[in-house]
Amino acid sequence: MIITDLKGKVIAANDSFVFYTGLRKNSLIGGKLKKYFADSVEVDALFEIIRQQQKVYHCVLSLNTKLQKQKNVYVDAYYFSLPQALEQAVLIKLFPQSLKTSAAFVEYLDYNSIIAELNRTIKTAKKNTQNFIVAIINLDRFNYINLRAKENLGQNLLHQVEQRLQGLIQYPNLINKIGGDEYLMILHNVSSRKEINSLCSNILKAIAKGYNLDNEKYFLTASMGISKYPEIASSGENLMRYASLALKKAKDHGGACFQTVEPNSINLNIENDLYNALKQEELFLVYQPIIFLKSKHIFKLEALIRWKTSKGIIKYPDEFIPDFERFKLMDALGKYVIEKSISTLHTLQQKHNYRGMLSINFSASQLSMPLIRFLVKKLDQYKINHEHIWIEFTESWFIKMSHANEKILQTLKNLNLKQCIDDFGVKYSSLNYLNRISVDAIKIDKSFVQGLPNDPRSVAIVSGILTIGKMLNMHIIAEGIENAEQLTYLIKNDCFAGQGYFLSYPLNMDELIKFLQSTPSRS
Repeated sequence: MIITDLKGKVIAANDSFVFYTGLRKNSLIGGKLKKYFADSVEVDALFEIIRQQQKVYHCVLSLNTKLQKQKNVYVDAYYFSLPQALEQAVLIKLFPQSLKTSAAFVEYLDYNSIIAELNRTIKTAKKNTQNFIVAIINLDRFNYINLRAKENLGQNLLHQVEQRLQGLIQYPNLINKIGGDEYLMILHNVSSRKEINSLCSNILKAIAKGYNLDNEKYFLTASMGISKYPEIASSGENLMRYASLALKKAKDHGGACFQTVEPNSINLNIENDLYNALKQEELFLVYQPIIFLKSKHIFKLEALIRWKTSKGIIKYPDEFIPDFERFKLMDALGKYVIEKSISTLHTLQQKHNYRGMLSINFSASQLSMPLIRFLVKKLDQYKINHEHIWIEFTESWFIKMSHANEKILQTLKNLNLKQCIDDFGVKYSSLNYLNRISVDAIKIDKSFVQGLPNDPRSVAIVSGILTIGKMLNMHIIAEGIENAEQLTYLIKNDCFAGQGYFLSYPLNMDELIKFLQSTPSRS
């Protein structure tokens, strides 16, 4: 079901409409209905009839959708006018979960949808000479609790947090989930510093109250980053950027507080350098072969990004990725890596008889449906078999296993894209979640491989991971192989594949072509 006003502006849409059309609820609300139909002229004519006749009017329309396998959906539509005096009462009756007296709560928004929502809010605020604030809330200790808690307890805890937030924030303010334990609020009619301080303090106090789950009491705190329109920023991107920086500032102060940042306190040179890196093509990819350890054939190539600055300095990912994340440029960076690496794979397959696979690294902030759709678009454009692509992500993303993350994992499986956990065992006790997920491979971090074969602790850890891999039918890949002794140990203990300087350095395109001439590949 979808409801509009008499001008065709969407007021509400239920979950069934969203499911069957593939459209996003947050992009529907406030937009014109006619842009979603195949014949917008017909829709205009319908609304004119409704305005004149003021009675129920029935028709069947073809609705364009974003579903890949279905070109359109036929909508059996009943149109009628709704008196303004009854509008809110009817909406509350039909959509009680989203339009009661609490804020409109959206389960999950990706970055692009967030920016679109903010820009729509800015347009309305500018028209009505209003201000509003953007608040990003992150739960301080949720991952620690989730890692040690019983199954599903973490989700129940989040549900209670969300209920408290909804109880505090009244419609038409918005609360959107933007991560496993992170929320975005758009708050209207809060202008003075005193009002902002009071509201933020109340939110943090409400979150900090105890939670009763499975006969135990748990305690959480939260950090908040605040930006304000138009005082601090006047675009969706900058509002998010300053709110994110303010959130980091709150975390740096130990959490359990809220912070703001002033625009003149930020080093804009860093941001300009990042934009120039993308626009001036200062970024480039190298490819490190991952080898079948027993046959010595190439299993796959891992795409690795580098940055050659305007001063000619080569920077490695750990030197610049945090800044790309800080300034919310990871989507743009991800699209660059996807475009370049898929194009390279196509060239290697067509001109150099490459039969192996390609591995692309995704950060936690990049694992979103828009970027996955972009990847699929490029695979289809270059006619690349989906099964030749591996997606690598760190185990920290799995620790934040939310409902949205589970949907992303399932989508990857449905698309026949392989999945690999990178840097396994470095930061977390990972065995707790391996029962809850199903991936194709895990990588043994190089810090464990470096101690082979003489360090008893490294031997015990690597041996344990290899055993777990066999039991769970996962491929095990060893990182950081730097000498013959490490390689011999891994082969002897049936490690599936490996990479490292002893096997091959990361290679540019010319070096890679020469390597392929001497080393066969197979999938």
